[in-house]
Amino acid sequence: MTGTLRVTCTHDAGLRKRLPQLKELPPRYVVWGDGTSDEMCTGIMTVSPRKS
Repeated sequence: MTGTLRVTCTHDAGLRKRLPQLKELPPRYVVWGDGTSDEMCTGIMTVSPRKS
């Protein structure tokens, strides 16, 4: 069996203007990370053979 798996991530920068905690922070370069202020999109898929 073959197929296609596609992951699409988007970021809404407008949310920054509505959250009091982020409103006053200056813009910064953001990279992938585990922190809550880092933006990320991760997909994990595990494939194993079927038992017959």
